[in-house]
Amino acid sequence: MHFFLAFGLLIALVLALTYLPAIAAAECPSRTYGSNSSNTITYFSSPLCVACWGQKPALEELARTHGNTFLIEEYNADFCAFAAAPNRIMGTPSFIINGTVLYGYQSAERLARVIQ
Repeated sequence: MHFFLAFGLLIALVLALTYLPAIAAAECPSRTYGSNSSNTITYFSSPLCVACWGQKPALEELARTHGNTFLIEEYNADFCAFAAAPNRIMGTPSFIINGTVLYGYQSAERLARVIQ
């Protein structure tokens, strides 16, 4: 029993030491794509979200091809909870476009259609 308690505390300590600096230094938004702030899209991701890893190349492609028509602000849903909570973001990746929430991976083509 003591072993499990000690092991649990060790895991908690490792997680705290791993994520505490990131939480303390969290920038919200953490990254932006595009340049037109009159058409802003909010994007929520998470470092442990595999679909979010695949979403980044699609966002970079979209910024290359249509970057002058929008601004995507990327928020880390784990560290920027103040931005995710009011919008009831329950999972990542998520987008808020004109008040509508889109959940899950979105291709560059689909995002381009929604932005236009």
